[in-house]
Amino acid sequence: MPEIDGIAACRQLKSHEDLRDIPIIIVTGMEEHEHLEAAFAAGATDYLTKPANKRELLARVRSAMLLKQEMDRRKAREKELLELTEKLEEVNRKLHLLSSLDSLTGVANRRYLDEYLAKEWKRAVREGTQLSAIMIDIDFFKAFNDTYGHLAGDDCLREVAMCLQGLKRRPADLLGRYGGEEFIVLLPETGLIGAAAVAEGMCAKVAGLGIRHEQSAIGDYLTISLGVATISPDLEKSSKMLIANADKALYRAKQGGRNRVEEAEML
Repeated sequence: MPEIDGIAACRQLKSHEDLRDIPIIIVTGMEEHEHLEAAFAAGATDYLTKPANKRELLARVRSAMLLKQEMDRRKAREKELLELTEKLEEVNRKLHLLSSLDSLTGVANRRYLDEYLAKEWKRAVREGTQLSAIMIDIDFFKAFNDTYGHLAGDDCLREVAMCLQGLKRRPADLLGRYGGEEFIVLLPETGLIGAAAVAEGMCAKVAGLGIRHEQSAIGDYLTISLGVATISPDLEKSSKMLIANADKALYRAKQGGRNRVEEAEML
């Protein structure tokens, strides 16, 4: 061939993604072993020396085509398997997501809250950062259910959850349903001042929803009480201390008149 030899042409063809799977048989007048090695290194499928026997050439072409067909089938099966694996992984991701959500409110459930707290606790110990929690209770929720019925109570829980979810400041912050009418917000890398500010915003926002609550002892509309706690995790403390402190602060908020935020002393 003018300007380029077979090995160079083979190398160029194999450098193109759309052409690299085409079988190439090099027919040459050179018989040196170095030339043979260079041909296969360039990507040749087979190698014949001149003068080529017609029957032998046709037999080798048929063999190369059969090999190509088998490679195409294998690649197709590999592609199907890869697509199936990706679909399975997507299904597993969705199942994991569903298993981590509270079925009524759509926020994190208790199991996932515990997992997330354990993970963030370890990270805070490693990095020397603070971790905060806000415990939230809907004021006089039993009276709300007794007055309006459990279906209205479920709607109320969903609306409050959506409101609180919309007030998270960062992707790392997690809102979950702790149980019944109680929610909890976990705030990694957040001190007491920042956590209290988030809690105050949530308290005001829920009060502003205007959900009618005629049997509330503190007003005509639904409100929440919140307890805030912050801890600097280390190996001598446990995540239970954070939750217990937030719960104590919540108790003080309820005892102090409700519809308010109380802060625990930092540990």
